[in-house]
Amino acid sequence: MPNPRRSLFTTRQTGPDTRDKWGNCTWTPPAKETAIQYSPATPAPTAPKAAPAPLIARLADGTILTQDGTYTVTNDATGKHATYTVKTQKPDARFMPGSRIFSVLNGPDNWNNYIGVAFLTVKADGTEALVMWKRHQGTKWQAHAKAFEAIVLNGRFVNPNNGDRYSVLMAGKCCMCGRKLTTPQSVRSGIGPVCAMKD
Repeated sequence: MPNPRRSLFTTRQTGPDTRDKWGNCTWTPPAKETAIQYSPATPAPTAPKAAPAPLIARLADGTILTQDGTYTVTNDATGKHATYTVKTQKPDARFMPGSRIFSVLNGPDNWNNYIGVAFLTVKADGTEALVMWKRHQGTKWQAHAKAFEAIVLNGRFVNPNNGDRYSVLMAGKCCMCGRKLTTPQSVRSGIGPVCAMKD
């Protein structure tokens, strides 16, 4: 009886059928036995990790859009920082459907204490600008809007008046509790101050 395991990994090469002098078919023994090299299935290559989305995205038509998200802008000279959000309203939203709202953090709650002060609009050259809402024009929020427009939208990370440099960080989440992190130190370390004090 042939070895069933061996037959899985071998093939037999047979010669052509021949006939004897009476015309009867005769079987030609195999010329050789060739072993099949067995190799385990090669695992599919893993897809490379997607690069983090840039702060600014250029569309196919040349339009430049700032990514939705939470931004912390820090004055590297003084250490002072402010936190902002950019959010695109849903098409069926009651307030300004489809518009892109610029808000400023004005309280301790990193999730909810934001005040909308302006919306982003695309200019003729494809770049974005902030348009202040009338009730906030001339207030302290306008200074925040101008800073965000200069630093994030236009990439002016150095103040031409005093030479101060600015850095921009996207908000992160605490590795312990999952809460949103907006202060520069917490974003860089990946853990909030409360969780950092725990053993």
